[in-house]
Amino acid sequence: MAALARTLSRTAAPRGVPVELLRYRARGWNARPGHEPAPVGDGRWALDQLRQRYGEVPVVLVGHSMGGRTACALADAEGVVGVVALAPWLPAGEPVGPAARQRLVLAHGQADRWTSSTGSLEWSRRARRAGARVARYELGQVGHFMFSRVAQWNGLVRGAAMGLLGVGELPDEVLGAFDADDDEGLQLPPTW
Repeated sequence: MAALARTLSRTAAPRGVPVELLRYRARGWNARPGHEPAPVGDGRWALDQLRQRYGEVPVVLVGHSMGGRTACALADAEGVVGVVALAPWLPAGEPVGPAARQRLVLAHGQADRWTSSTGSLEWSRRARRAGARVARYELGQVGHFMFSRVAQWNGLVRGAAMGLLGVGELPDEVLGAFDADDDEGLQLPPTW
């Protein structure tokens, strides 16, 4: 994610958009009964820090794996205008409520052995039924760690994040997927 953040910064900085990288305090989801998971608490802290540093600005959350799960869990946080989740860890039963009125762009490779592509597709379907605007890219035989097709992952994040912020254009297939009422657009081929 550090390399992806540097790549995104090269596009974002000239447009006046800062890119910040969150490092979690602890490894793992670490959800104690009655408390929100540790990464979600860290994300809330980070969003508060962003508001203090930049004021009330629109925010797009970008996350990979557990970071994608965290971004989806924080989709309804103040100031968040969109989520880009890469190979997100979205297990069966993961709540979709926080994403219900949000714009989401997800991408998952079918050769992912760490997180379930099928699970993220099912979560996307449930999020759409709950009112989210969802576009989901299927990246073919790509694994979890984004070491192959790096330009494709980077292009997807760059295009989606800048488009969701309104400082770039979202691709027509994303806009079409956002407006679809059924599962159309939940298995988009990679175009970036």
